[in-house]
Amino acid sequence: MNRGLKLYIIKDYFEKAQLPKFDDKSILYISKDASLWQYVFYNFFVVFLIKHYLIYFQPDQIILIELTKLGDLTKNIKKIPMEKISNIQFKRGIICSKLSFMVDNEKFQFKMPNYLLNEKWQEANLENIIGNYFLTAKT
Repeated sequence: MNRGLKLYIIKDYFEKAQLPKFDDKSILYISKDASLWQYVFYNFFVVFLIKHYLIYFQPDQIILIELTKLGDLTKNIKKIPMEKISNIQFKRGIICSKLSFMVDNEKFQFKMPNYLLNEKWQEANLENIIGNYFLTAKT
């Protein structure tokens, strides 16, 4: 990953994009994997279909910020109000956890590493978000 995972760069991005005040404990790196049929048909090129995001949790909304393949922040921002989210499921794994939820009959499925080698905030933020959002989530 490139510079899109540096907290000071993310904070500046939030200010420039006029997003809510940045809380460095409420953000995670996640990825959306390719589907099984894409793995079958595209073989080694399927890595180009994997999408990378930052997900920012707030009490009233979730913000998804798309990253480029090299890890830079893009202008693709999706704000999802909490009242539209249903069926939140979180599965904790040893190396990688999974998050899924429904929004207007569309299923969002993401993988998130429990640890990032160069960005130590992922592990601490994951624990914070599990306690604040997933343990109290209505599924």
